[in-house]
Amino acid sequence: MLACPSKITAQQTFRVNNGSTKYDVKFTIPCSDYTCSGEAIVSMVVKSTDIVVIQMTFKNVDFGLTKPLDTLLAQSTTGNIIHFRDFESPIICADFDFDGYEDIAIPTKDTNCIFTDGATFDIYLFKPTENRFKPEQNRYILHNKLTELQHNSTAIVGVNREKKRLIYYAKEDCCWMSISEYIWLGKGATKRLRVVSEYSVEDDYPNKNVTEIRHKFVNGKWVKKVKKYTNTRQ
Repeated sequence: MLACPSKITAQQTFRVNNGSTKYDVKFTIPCSDYTCSGEAIVSMVVKSTDIVVIQMTFKNVDFGLTKPLDTLLAQSTTGNIIHFRDFESPIICADFDFDGYEDIAIPTKDTNCIFTDGATFDIYLFKPTENRFKPEQNRYILHNKLTELQHNSTAIVGVNREKKRLIYYAKEDCCWMSISEYIWLGKGATKRLRVVSEYSVEDDYPNKNVTEIRHKFVNGKWVKKVKKYTNTRQ
């Protein structure tokens, strides 16, 4: 569960060296003991340099630290910049729409999220500038549907690059879970998400009630096939 931030002490700067294949991610945000929360300045920096190619400001960013802030500062070998490995970073880089460009997921506190045990992320898709002489105009654009789906899940969206599918996992209490897979349809402004499979399990001891739903495009329309069955513990 994301902790409520305590008294903010100071702005802190973090750098992730291997979270992206193309850039280092550098971000500055107010932090306290175990929490960073508030407005964050996020920069994409050319690897092995300090050249910033994209810089944006994100509000309502919120994430916890695995170690106290003073410990991270004491362990830093670069003075005022704390370095994260990719699996430690709260900012996630991945190609969520399979267009060849890395997108980003920004951690944020969502007070409306029904799954309070999982972090929530706002997902931004990369939009390259049409003017190749002005790379600073590159931007990340919030994708509302991706973000909405993630806020209703318990984990960051999974990316299946081979099948070009996005995988969402959701869980409620002890007795219900689901896995849904989405594909992208269309191109450009008409590009949209479409669910292609849904798998859910409701644990009603000693039975597990399973529902499988497959969506297929047949003869010009989408057809849904539902299969329900019960597994009984012996």
